[in-house]
Amino acid sequence: LLPELRQGFELIAGATDKAMRQHGVIRLKAPTCAMRWLVPRLVALEQQRPELHVALTTTLEHHAQLEGFDAAILYGTPPPGAIHLFDEAITPVMAADAAPPASPEALASMTFLHPTGDSRDWQLWLSAQNTRLTMARNQHFSTMDLAISAAIQGFGVTVADINLVESDLANGRLIAPFASRVKTGAAYSLLQRPVREAPPYLADLAAWLSRA
Repeated sequence: LLPELRQGFELIAGATDKAMRQHGVIRLKAPTCAMRWLVPRLVALEQQRPELHVALTTTLEHHAQLEGFDAAILYGTPPPGAIHLFDEAITPVMAADAAPPASPEALASMTFLHPTGDSRDWQLWLSAQNTRLTMARNQHFSTMDLAISAAIQGFGVTVADINLVESDLANGRLIAPFASRVKTGAAYSLLQRPVREAPPYLADLAAWLSRA
């Protein structure tokens, strides 16, 4: 029965894919770390374009390909053909009601929140300030979004991509005590289906995100 079943499943998948493209549903996959940047932009887009709907799926994978999605936001080195969205640029951020440190050296008395299992992001930023200090108290998180959420709750200070925390800074949930932003070499980019396979409005979504 396998050949007949496989053919049937392929027909069902093809019909579902065609129906979603015809009804203007765009299947977008994005890493959880991009949600703070992405969600406000999707809300604003759908308010202006109610005929356009994005079905969002989050993932912890940064380099996954499309595989059943119409578009994917990727983190790292952009693959060929991807649209560049923004470069990652990190800076320390902390809860707005925390006393801001007077200098990078003054951070030593605080709890360091790390967006990864190691301290490479913090070390990169501190090196750019020509600062060496002992990070005595540390908390490690699996994503930058979790580290940012912990900082908002007053758990400590984290380095975060300035693009991802722009709304938190604007709304007074976080403060950035130092002006220095350090690029990590990574970037966020958008990979999308070829035009012949694209659902309606995919090009509109790409244009909206690339200029946001």
